[in-house]
Amino acid sequence: MTKLSRKEQIIADAERRLNFKIKELRYEIMKRKMETEGLWANIHAKRKRGERMRKKGEKGAPTPDAMARAKAGSQPGNTSTSEALTKQQEPFLKRTSARFPKLPGKAKESIVMAVKPKGQINSKRYVELGDAYDKKDYKEIDKLLAKYAKEDRRSYKMHGLK
Repeated sequence: MTKLSRKEQIIADAERRLNFKIKELRYEIMKRKMETEGLWANIHAKRKRGERMRKKGEKGAPTPDAMARAKAGSQPGNTSTSEALTKQQEPFLKRTSARFPKLPGKAKESIVMAVKPKGQINSKRYVELGDAYDKKDYKEIDKLLAKYAKEDRRSYKMHGLK
């Protein structure tokens, strides 16, 4: 094996670091995409690939709780599995229920999804919704929720997620 010059060695090291970073970013995109799709999308994708499904109790198999949440989300009138509340969002639902007591449960869940879409609270959205609620302008709340959903979809498309 021939010895590389210092310049060639620096270039080779930079290429290795760049390739590693590219792989890391691809993995991160794939991971985020899988998180947003939900359980049923993962099950259908696995069946399409021809892989064997895990048996109940096996390591990596969906828990009965995860299956129940996925089934509840797929029922008519319920939110889809990709829109079901995550574990990080569930505690925020109590706070939202206290702040918006007169709204129905579906509206409160929509607020949680809009204000805390990925686990971190967007306080600007929360304040805007609270102001509209205080004015008893429920149509404004619907408009704001639609606007936030559109912004979130645009954000997902920009990052190549959904």
